[in-house]
Amino acid sequence: MRSINSRFVSPKLLQKVLEERLNSRVDAMVETGLVQELLDFHRRYNEQRIKSNTSADYTTGIFQSIGFKEFHAYLVLPEEERREKKGKELLEKGITDLKQVTRRYSKKQEKWVMNRIIRRSDRQVPPVYVLDCTDISKWNNCVYEPAVTIIETILRGEKPEQKPINESVENQKFNDSSNEEKHFCDICERVFIGDYQWDIHMTSTKHMRALKRKKRLEQQKEVEENR
Repeated sequence: MRSINSRFVSPKLLQKVLEERLNSRVDAMVETGLVQELLDFHRRYNEQRIKSNTSADYTTGIFQSIGFKEFHAYLVLPEEERREKKGKELLEKGITDLKQVTRRYSKKQEKWVMNRIIRRSDRQVPPVYVLDCTDISKWNNCVYEPAVTIIETILRGEKPEQKPINESVENQKFNDSSNEEKHFCDICERVFIGDYQWDIHMTSTKHMRALKRKKRLEQQKEVEENR
């Protein structure tokens, strides 16, 4: 069952409620120690980096994940500067940026659910029912009780009065990446689904660098064999 939104509630209200909850979630994460956790991780990372005599690389891995890169400018400040005006401003900016990317990510999740589940017509997707959870004070009436009714009706082998959202959906999709051809790049040793992703990879800077590196190694090997 899906309680993200409801056809009985205006889209503007739904978006407003969702954004408020996402912002509150970020605030709760900060209040329960998110920043200190990031500081501790950043400190351990640099301690290990110094021991292994390697340079800092903040362009890959966890440093590019949501919830970390937004605070990068704050984390790299000396401890005393983090307590000053500049540090406080960067911390607030990090929190604001985290809220923004969290809201953006929720839209991507919503789109993924619609395209991969709700609009699917080429595979067996179970009925998906919409429940209104915009007002938590009405949880029992709007979510819990309707959900129990739907489940009990289905268990009796009957059809619920409420129609599933994917019963008469517009803009149905008849295929997705699971049906597309797989391509394997011998150079990068990676699998790509569909021609679109494959074409992008084949012209990407990363692939071209790997291709040049492989050709250079082959040329060096050929020179050594001919000596």
